[in-house]
Amino acid sequence: MLALLLAAAFPLLPTGDPDVSAPARRPVQATDGDRTTWWGSAPGFPAWISVDLGAPTRLDRLAIDWEPVTYPTAYRVEASADGTHWCSVLHVAAWGGETHDERRMEPVTARWLRVTGEAGPNHWGMWLSELSVFGPADPKRNLAAGRPTSASGTIARALTPADKADVADAIAIGDRLYHAHDFAGALAHYRAVYNPLGWLLRAQEPRTMFEALRLRVLSADFRLRHPNARAERPRKLVMLVVPRTDLVLPGPPEAPAPIQVHRALDESQVALTREGLFWFSESFLALTDGRVGWDVSVERLEGYTVAAQSRVVYTRDAYQLMAQLEPGGISPSIQPVLDRHADADMFYIFWPGTHPGLQQHVTNGGSGTVWAKGTSRACLLSEGDACEPYGFYNTLTWFHHEFFHQVEFGYWDQDFPKEPMHAWQDRPNWPADFVGEQEWDFYENVYRRRVLPLDGLDRMTWSTGLYPRGIWSHPGP
Repeated sequence: MLALLLAAAFPLLPTGDPDVSAPARRPVQATDGDRTTWWGSAPGFPAWISVDLGAPTRLDRLAIDWEPVTYPTAYRVEASADGTHWCSVLHVAAWGGETHDERRMEPVTARWLRVTGEAGPNHWGMWLSELSVFGPADPKRNLAAGRPTSASGTIARALTPADKADVADAIAIGDRLYHAHDFAGALAHYRAVYNPLGWLLRAQEPRTMFEALRLRVLSADFRLRHPNARAERPRKLVMLVVPRTDLVLPGPPEAPAPIQVHRALDESQVALTREGLFWFSESFLALTDGRVGWDVSVERLEGYTVAAQSRVVYTRDAYQLMAQLEPGGISPSIQPVLDRHADADMFYIFWPGTHPGLQQHVTNGGSGTVWAKGTSRACLLSEGDACEPYGFYNTLTWFHHEFFHQVEFGYWDQDFPKEPMHAWQDRPNWPADFVGEQEWDFYENVYRRRVLPLDGLDRMTWSTGLYPRGIWSHPGP
């Protein structure tokens, strides 16, 4: 299959064939009353969906539940008595992308209603989970519920396990070529699956495989043009590996029995994480057009053990363990190691996880915490249990995600959304000059439109005093 992908993209299929369209993507899913299913148009605009209400009905309001990031920035609503001749009842010239969209429209008596997306923030088209229509006779009754639909086109199919295998194979081959400095070959393999499957990968949750592929395309394209590039402003990142955990943690309130953890680090997790750091550095170099990069070194702390945790928090449910590691939790003292690497711009501390089967705890230690002690360094902390090649934790996506929190703190005075926590998710409040819709799009906009033009990411002293509440400060052990 991979060979076929090198030659051609997948075709789009006509809307009317339910046997080949993914069941949760067909137009009828937009009126089934189930917000976990959705219709997705073929990529591009214009795109439309219509509903047959069965008989002429007085209408005055509609509600649309858009899928995040795949919405039209402008759309029109039309009504028809015969399904052929249409009149406009609503035009939205600028839509910010909130997922629930409810509007009054020009009152009309019609049997058909059609929503046409005219333009969007990307080329993915128009996706929505529910289209609801209401009239004055019974304002709470959804007249479109269960009614037949038709559309301009739809996604040909859902991403299959075979597709994911093809992507994984292409990435594996491309990575080997990349490490051998065959950047043209690597880019060809990455693009062989990115071009036809990227729009399907983007629709999956989590989107980490899409981001892993996307950032490899970015890196390989940069290296093809600049094969010997070195960062103009290299930053030093030190990964410190603590090989063992021996501690006793209190259980959650619902199951207060102590949790005993005696574990050695899985070496395969170390290898996956080191690869993630490599791609973090490469993609950062490409993102900044060679201006900023990370020189990564790894030091294994033989004889060191995670032996105490200063804070344990349970969130979401009884099985979401948040065991916050601080310097005093490592024995013998890690402080001499930190002092020896006083010139490091960022530490990454990696140790065996607190408990198998529980959600992995991940945190960025930040500056202003006991890890930084007023220095300029940033610090990332992670347990080493849940690393997956295209998962989230300890991959290049995670490193960008957590490091960006440091950028927020250092550039708090700049014009881009910041906390609470994951401001990239607040797409309607992105600055007007930002483009795209995804997490990586947000980071790329911030770096290229705000940070790099300002000072080239010089603010490595994250404790600038710009962050109004102090940066991630909490009591020490």
